[in-house]
Parts: sequence; C-alpha cells; structure tokens
Amino acid sequence: MGLSTSAAVARLDVGRETGQIIGFWEGLLAGLRKRQGLGRLWQEVKRFEPDLVILVGYPGVNLFLGKRCRRAGVRVIYLAPPQVWAWGRFRVKLLQAAADRVICLFGFEEQFLRKCGLNAVYYGYPLLDQVVLSSSRAETLRRIGFNPQTEYIAFLPGSRSSEINYHKLLFVEVFKRLKSRYPELKGVMVGDGEGELSEGLHWSKEKGRYDVIGHSRAAVVVSGTATAETAILGVPMVVCYHLSPLSYFLARLLVRVRYFSIPNLCADEPVVPEFIRARVGDIFYAVCRLIDDDVYRRQVIAGLEMVKSLLGPDGAIDKIAQEVLGLNQQAGKDRAQM
Repeated sequence: MGLSTSAAVARLDVGRETGQIIGFWEGLLAGLRKRQGLGRLWQEVKRFEPDLVILVGYPGVNLFLGKRCRRAGVRVIYLAPPQVWAWGRFRVKLLQAAADRVICLFGFEEQFLRKCGLNAVYYGYPLLDQVVLSSSRAETLRRIGFNPQTEYIAFLPGSRSSEINYHKLLFVEVFKRLKSRYPELKGVMVGDGEGELSEGLHWSKEKGRYDVIGHSRAAVVVSGTATAETAILGVPMVVCYHLSPLSYFLARLLVRVRYFSIPNLCADEPVVPEFIRARVGDIFYAVCRLIDDDVYRRQVIAGLEMVKSLLGPDGAIDKIAQEVLGLNQQAGKDRAQM
C-alpha cells in the first residue's frame, strides 16, 4: 500500500468537541470524554489497514491510538507532539510507546525529546513559508475601509468559539480605553464576525488576515498559533489568555516553564509581554508602551526577528512530506515481506 504506487487518506476527526474547550481543567475533562470513542477510531484504522499512521496533536486520544497502532505493527509518525517539556512529563513514556518518529514544531522540543530517548526530528516551523503579505499597506487599508494615514490595532481573539466569546468582550474594553487616549486610532478584530463592535473597532473577515495583521501598529493576540504567525510578520504584540480559577491553580502546580507564548518560549526570554488571566489595564498599558516608546518598540521588533530565525529553516512542509513518503514506502516494503 506504499504511496509510491498509490495514495489513500483517512481523516478521523477526533478533536471537534474539544476544539471548543478553553482551559486546562476543562480540556482534561473533555479529553477523557472523547477517549471513550477510541474504540470506534481503532475500528476505522483496522478497516483502512494503513502502512503508516500520522497523528497530529490531540494527545488525549492520539497517545493511546498510536500505542494500539504500533502494537498491531503499523508505523506511527507523531506531528506536533504533546508539550511534555511544559507539563506532564509522565507522558514521555506514553509518547515513546505511541510513536516510531516524532516531528517537532520547535527546535527546543527536539532537544528535549531526544534527551528523553525519543526518535525526534525538527525540520522548521511548518507555517514559516506560508505567513507572507500579499497586499501593500495602502491596498489593505482600502480593503478594510481606512484612509491611507490610519494607524490601527489588530485584535486576534482566538480560533475556538469559547475563546472568541470571552476575549472579544475583553478586547472591546481595551480598545475603548485606547480610543480615549488616541482618538484617531482604529481597531480591527480579526475573525469571522460582522459589524462594528465599538466606535472605531470592527470585524475583519479571515480573508487577507496576514495583511491585516502585518500592517497594524501593534496586535493583541490570544496565545496559540496566532502568536507565531504575528511573530513571523514582525508585528509587536501583547499576548494574553484566560483560565478559570481551577485551571489557573492546576497550571501553577503542574506547568514547568516560565512563559506560555510561542515567541517567548522559543527565545527563552520575554520578547513580548504576556498575561494569563489578563485584566483590561494590563493589556492597555502594554499596548500604550508599544505605541509610545520607540526604543522599546524597536527592541521588541528585533526580538521577533530572532524568534523568526529560531522558527527556521525554511521548507519544513516539503521536508516533512518527504519524511512521510520515505517511511510509508519502507513500511509498505516491510509489510510485503511479512
């Protein structure tokens, strides 16, 4: 069944429900519920009879699914492994049992996992080549309805509905305070919403989102992939996240890293300001500093350039594809000889 002669793909959507969860404790409970469907997923794998399985993220199910696959003689690649370097180091053994090969998203992950005895590799951050501007500043401003001299702040409230519902309200209050200090300032909430959220602040559709972010004066970003995208674009940002009191308490007990945003994790230093359970005032003053303090602003931009270099090298997607093809062909040959 090697991909050298034919290709087949089975997509098992195991994360739809938990994709709407925000928080440490809430995600754990959702993962436990979703694991009840592991038997169904395993039946699908047996029906498909693959030579190679590629697992992407979602350790609550994939660690156990990968283990079953390997026990059945199916090779497993794990892309975007669980963040065992941050918390839950007990999962290292689970990851060892679940994957023949681990493809990391970040360079520091590869070093950590190799020290733990895993067959880990890092080819670069997969989105590095994809995050590019496609329109000039003038074209972008015209598309979103601003005049050519407009300065604006981009707000990225997250991708999950629970994140968006919480953070858009927080960001509206932040923008109102910014508007009172900078009357000419505009704001764009990047997402699929419609209409004006407050005077001078409105939604911008996902189409052309990199242009909207890249031409902004600064960005306020919910922690996640968007912080890496914003760093690649070189836009000074403030990173925030929201945890329930119980999730925050558990995170304080279990998490073993100093930072939570991708730019700061990659650099292992506070390149951008970040706030867990941020208040309006925290974000407001951090954004004001990015607007008013030119020395600090240049320092942040220089730090983001360093982060972008740490997310290299280029061409990660092609290299990952070559790795998958090579392992799949070898797995097919091994199966044919059995």
